[in-house]
Amino acid sequence: MRILEKSGETSVQLDFIREFIAVATLRSFTAASRKLFVSQSTLKRHISTLEKDLGVQLLVCSTHSVDLTPMGVESLERLSAMLQDYDQLRTQAARANRQLNARLRLGVFPMVVDEYALSPTKMLRKNYPNIALECEPGMPSELKLRLLSDDLDLIMAVSTDFPSAVQMRFCVSGQERYVAMLDAGHPLAGRPSLQLSDLTEECILLHRDEDYAGCAVAAMAASGFVPRHTATIAGIETLPITLLETNGIFISASSLQKMAFSGVSTLPFDEPRMALTVYFAYKASNPNPALPLFLKTSPATGCQTGAGFTG
Repeated sequence: MRILEKSGETSVQLDFIREFIAVATLRSFTAASRKLFVSQSTLKRHISTLEKDLGVQLLVCSTHSVDLTPMGVESLERLSAMLQDYDQLRTQAARANRQLNARLRLGVFPMVVDEYALSPTKMLRKNYPNIALECEPGMPSELKLRLLSDDLDLIMAVSTDFPSAVQMRFCVSGQERYVAMLDAGHPLAGRPSLQLSDLTEECILLHRDEDYAGCAVAAMAASGFVPRHTATIAGIETLPITLLETNGIFISASSLQKMAFSGVSTLPFDEPRMALTVYFAYKASNPNPALPLFLKTSPATGCQTGAGFTG
């Protein structure tokens, strides 16, 4: 957790302060390194960052000893007290959060709920038992509309294309590779992988949800490919019949493979840009205290704020 943001060319983290306290208390980089499981070179670099931020020298090091400067002695005392207060505050906040009564309405994609929402849901239930989580399934475009109408607090999303008047936050939850799904009798089905150039004369099938379809088209465009023939599938449930009747190739996120359709071959793409990013998205103005607690328990990273942010 960063506590001082960019003082000059440096930035200090709580861990740097804890490392300084360990070295200063033990009077040894070697002992502190063993205690914290951090290399000595990393400890020295972090403490140097702390010294630059404060503008004073804290330690005097020789081959066999580590001593404190006068400011080092004062810094050790004051930073130790500060961290003790902070740790007590964290304990108090955690206790208050466990007693928090709140409701979080989460919109998820049905086929990938276990990959992205199950683990944080279990952690939320364990750490904050009084928070009621209501999970609502839906496709990306539907969930987006429900979020904008305040029917949901947090949704899974595949696009950051929201109305410019709405201040949104997006946290990257994960990424999936795109795959090609085709009838097992298709001439390309026997290959180990595909290049988009192999699909020049093929009918490209896209998901009926406009966000899903738009992301697939954007990934192909980023890889330098524009399909000549496209169509929309009526539904995932009837995909084997659609592939057989159209002889087309469905562009899908790899998670759909878990459905194990009979008579359908699934091939990866060689192009590295054929990937789909999955986000957790919510309104920046949403005051629900359960929101940050859910995101804290999830692997979501790279949170960004923007009006109509497009990533």
